Amino acid sequence: MRSALLFCTTEESKKLVGNAFGKFDAMMRERAAGGAMRHQPPSFVSANYSAIGDATMDFIMREPAQATRYTKAGFDAFWNAVAG
Repeated sequence: MRSALLFCTTEESKKLVGNAFGKFDAMMRERAAGGAMRHQPPSFVSANYSAIGDATMDFIMREPAQATRYTKAGFDAFWNAVAG
């Protein structure tokens, strides 16, 4: 999908991203509805998810040789936060 976005007009790009994000957003809302953070404000939940992603990317950049390890650990942390 990324390569497709490079060759699209702005409106086409918005549509592609919007469609993909909409599906992802729906899936995340469904999973989070029963998760550990289901009673928290959306802004708090979003900040936590962002922090997990940021920490994961920071460590991958610091230690590229450990990228696979940090990618898996970051995904596990994220998914456990979402699914509870």
